[in-house]
Amino acid sequence: MAAPLEANFTILNIVRIDGIPKANLRMKHIEKSVAQISQEEGNNLVAELRKQVKGNYALEFKPVKARTVSEMVRKYVAKHPTNMVVMGLQGASAMKKARLGGTTVSVIDECPVPVLAIPALANFQNLKHIVYASDLKNIQKELDMIVEFAKIFGSAVHMIHVAPIMDKK
Repeated sequence: MAAPLEANFTILNIVRIDGIPKANLRMKHIEKSVAQISQEEGNNLVAELRKQVKGNYALEFKPVKARTVSEMVRKYVAKHPTNMVVMGLQGASAMKKARLGGTTVSVIDECPVPVLAIPALANFQNLKHIVYASDLKNIQKELDMIVEFAKIFGSAVHMIHVAPIMDKK
């Protein structure tokens, strides 16, 4: 998917280690070590992805300290021009597999830009159809973003809006 976009991609990896307050100094040291290891592994991932995906795009990896994934994404998007957040769906329990996982839903709720959620075993072939759920509050702005994205891939856009049941009383 990256090749035709000619965009800048940043892979964010949350680094968070919680501990008891007395162990805070030790935890900071451990957190720093985990961030360094994460950066090394991320650099290897970027090198491997560049070999696999040809095209004119920028790709970087950043380990980021944050309490939650949604907080990390929201803060990153606020500081860096971002058109879309792409995230994988994984770790969902059997109960959650019928719907989006809690982390994905929290990112969608807090993120000011569209979020593309990709199932763990999905294999990209082409974006023939894009289904876009909207609350219809900023319809023109939303469509402008989605249609521009869809044009790159020659995709059809299907917008849905589910209205709550009205009480007939």
